[in-house]
Amino acid sequence: MIIMIPKSTLLLIVIMALFQTPMLAVMDNMQFKWVFIYYMSYDNNLDRLGEGIIEELKEGVICEDVAVVIQADFNDLKGMQRILITYSNGEPTIIRDTLNKENSSDVRELEAFLNWVSDNLKSQNYVLTFLDHGGKLNQMCLDENPYMNSKDNREKAPNGLWLDAMETGKICRVFNQNVNEKVSLLFLQQCGRGSIENLYNFIDSAPYIMSSPMNVGAPNTYYKELLEIICNNPGLNGIQIADSIMYYDEHYQLYTLVDNKELKKFPGQINRVINCLDLSQTTRNAGYTVFQIEDETNCDFLTLIDSLEGITNQKERSKLLLFSNWVEDKLIVKKQSRNKSGSSLSGLSIFIPGTDDQKNRYSFLPIYNETKLGKLFSN
Repeated sequence: MIIMIPKSTLLLIVIMALFQTPMLAVMDNMQFKWVFIYYMSYDNNLDRLGEGIIEELKEGVICEDVAVVIQADFNDLKGMQRILITYSNGEPTIIRDTLNKENSSDVRELEAFLNWVSDNLKSQNYVLTFLDHGGKLNQMCLDENPYMNSKDNREKAPNGLWLDAMETGKICRVFNQNVNEKVSLLFLQQCGRGSIENLYNFIDSAPYIMSSPMNVGAPNTYYKELLEIICNNPGLNGIQIADSIMYYDEHYQLYTLVDNKELKKFPGQINRVINCLDLSQTTRNAGYTVFQIEDETNCDFLTLIDSLEGITNQKERSKLLLFSNWVEDKLIVKKQSRNKSGSSLSGLSIFIPGTDDQKNRYSFLPIYNETKLGKLFSN
């Protein structure tokens, strides 16, 4: 007798077989249209929000074409969790595996996670999202307990550790290459990650990159609705996904979506502006502060550009306007504000160094090596 096994039941059997500990088996028989990847470094005061977000994501997976994979770090010393959500047998299925690793601020752990995704979760499209706090210019994903025991945490990392943004950008870029450039959207869902310096770290990670130059709330309210929309409309692109997040999320002030191919043109664009400035003059009316942490301040990007008019050679002032138009019409694909404080802003920010130490602090970043941006603050 031949027993016909429904596709959904077969999918569940395959998943259960693959997720025997350790969860490293190759999922050759599983092909999705969309995989949503979340790096949830919640080993801090956001810990209490993590399970609620996971539940919202689970409720949103209503079809077999969509999967969600999460690497979550909570406020304990039990190790990070790798979580897979798929749809099987008429309902979402969630499977967890605990890793013998605790440090979500270690770029090697991020790299291992994304390598696992590219090897095991084959999909036509990916969306990569980083949750958690944003810190200083090159900091993201705060892990307050990066070690497996309390003594090491107290002695080696009393203030926690941060993920290196520049190195994260490199890893995201390699991941996109490994999945044949199928990452449709990179979402930096953290406070203050919308600075031009930080965005430049993530060139070629995706065709579109979304972030905020301001504080972002939590837990955010778009998860379930977004996944349901994708299940019903699998042909959406990165812009449309970003638009849905902007529409359904209520916990933000300003989101900005930028075009990667235009971001790659930034060095030539900004250098043309800087070349027409008289940098011997004192300037830099920083303008409106949009993000501040410890000793670092980020201001609205185009407000700073506008302030350069007074030190621009008179015959070349039109270049400032051309640059601003390029930012607003080409680089920025879409921006959305939830309140008045964000509606008048450009959507991007820039780090304003105020001391000699700050002027040299990030000289290693790609944007400073590939542009003349640092000359704006050399005096």
